[in-house]
Amino acid sequence: MAQDTSKAQGKPKIIEVVAPSVEAGIEAGARAMGVSSDRVGHEVLEETKPKLGIGSDKVKVRVHLKPPEPRVHGKFLVGYRNERFYLIVTPPSGRGRSIDAEQLENALSGLPLPEGAEAVWHAELAKPTGEAIVLTGGGSVGATRTVAAAELLREDSADSGAAERGEAGEAAEEGDGSESDAAPEYEGPSFTILVSEDQMRAWLLNSSLEFDTVLPREEVDADLVALGVTFGISEILLERALTRPLVVPWQIAQGVALVDGDNGSIEYKFKTHLGLNR
Repeated sequence: MAQDTSKAQGKPKIIEVVAPSVEAGIEAGARAMGVSSDRVGHEVLEETKPKLGIGSDKVKVRVHLKPPEPRVHGKFLVGYRNERFYLIVTPPSGRGRSIDAEQLENALSGLPLPEGAEAVWHAELAKPTGEAIVLTGGGSVGATRTVAAAELLREDSADSGAAERGEAGEAAEEGDGSESDAAPEYEGPSFTILVSEDQMRAWLLNSSLEFDTVLPREEVDADLVALGVTFGISEILLERALTRPLVVPWQIAQGVALVDGDNGSIEYKFKTHLGLNR
């Protein structure tokens, strides 16, 4: 038996059900609301046990419709740190959209990725973990996908201040150990300018691996000069990359390849032996 206790029009949002069990009451309430049982919450109002073995158990349950889960679309970030490419793919929630494979493939197009990286990003896209994974070739996809954000932060921190962390680790072990697994904050550069081996292309990539990273123009310009990247810079693409969070690689410079040609020569259009006896 079900009783609607809400005054909303259409399907009820709150309903009271008397059933032989809590589970049966939840199912009956969900059916009356026209939704699946995972879309409702419940509260047990009353339980009745049979007396002297006569009758059966009865439970009165108030079933209510859960608020809709916020719609959050999936997103991805392609970064570069310590000579390795990283990928983060977050899963959608609610009725959000998943990342399209073509969209991610376009973002990776042209990058000097190692052989085997395609299998890694396809596997992560199929079951997003929200963790930073290494786009690397060799080994199994499963082994590659186990690199978590906390691990790479520890790894980066190991490159600087190892002695200080060693002392801190000893102090943590002497304590209750509650901080021993906490990953230190990343203190390296927030971006990398990656130049191709042939010196013909340059990309701007996120190194902080944070979705809200916005870069200052002055620092990017200084790094371009330091790397000797002064020709073929696209001001339009560079400006676009710097006016929004850096989540995809931007090819900000393109050189012009040398073309083989003929050696120079001089061709005279007049006689050069006049007055000379030959």
